[in-house]
Order: sequence, then C-alpha cells, then structure tokens
Amino acid sequence: MSKSDDSTSNCDNPGEDVYAHEVERQWGEASSIRGVDPALLDESAHPDTTYREPAPESAAFSPWLIPFAAILTGPMVAAVLALFADGDPPSMRHFTAIISTGLTAWLINVGMASTTIRGISHGAESALRFGVLVGAGIALWALYTYWMKGRQGLGRPALIRSAILLFVLSAIFWYGHTTAPDWWAWMGR
Repeated sequence: MSKSDDSTSNCDNPGEDVYAHEVERQWGEASSIRGVDPALLDESAHPDTTYREPAPESAAFSPWLIPFAAILTGPMVAAVLALFADGDPPSMRHFTAIISTGLTAWLINVGMASTTIRGISHGAESALRFGVLVGAGIALWALYTYWMKGRQGLGRPALIRSAILLFVLSAIFWYGHTTAPDWWAWMGR
C-alpha cells in the first residue's frame, strides 16, 4: 500500500490520525478566533467602537411650534399640529385627548369673546384669554412630549418644514389681527 492509500484508510477508522501534517491538525482543531489577541476582543479597551444607540427618528416638524401655534392662531390649530408633529398617525386615545384639550380651550376663549363678563375689565379679560391660550399650548405640547412620547429629533427636512410652518402661522396671525378680527376671534384667539 502506498502512503496515499494509508491516509484514505485512516479516514475510515475514527480512532486513527486523519491529518497528514501537524500544521493540518492545529488548523483543524483550532477554534475560529484562535490566534486573536484577547485585548482586541475587550470592549472596554476600545470605547470608540462600543455600541451606540441609533439617532432618534426625526419629527415631521418642531414640537415647539405647538405652543407657538396656540398663542398665535388658537388652540384648535395647535391641536392639529400636535396630531401631525410625530409623522405617524396617533392612536385613537391620543387623538381624542388632544382634540378634547384643544376644543375645551377653544370653547372657553370663544365663550369669553362672545359674552361680556361684568366686573372684569377688557385688559383682564384679554389677559385671561391669553392665559387660556398659553395653558392650552403647554398642555398640548406636554401631551405630545410626555404622553404620546412623540419624536423630538429634527433633521434637515423637518427644519425646513418648521420654518415654513412658522411663516404660515405668523401670516395667519397678522392677517387675522389686521383685516379680519371677527374671524380671528372665532379661531379661539
């Protein structure tokens, strides 16, 4: 029998040596990470390569526009913005809570605008209505941020949309203030 015949016959016997050389044996018995320095596998030795959480997803526009919209254009506009700020549709309970908050503030302000309250000066009534707008804006922002856990990050498209919305909200405010104060009052402003 030749030497090659011996190596094939050794494969048939499980107890005998199947490797032709000692190097072949070392490679065959080695694990996949043998020869790697353990210091390279230590995570604490390389803090720049540790796992980092991915950046938060961007909101559709800045959530800070919610209280700003409540002050400028009324609580119902701010409620609509709170619904769409995340970029994903809200659940039904979030939808109900946000619309209810905006509608309540709107009813209070429209009710105060349509009736005269005796014993309160015009300045005090204006301050009270402004306080309702601020309170509604903060409440809607808090609902979006803490209860809905809406997105807070802003990417470049979100910043552009925020700037456009800021311009539109400001234009609505000045249009209502200068040309149509009755329409402005019916917005809950």
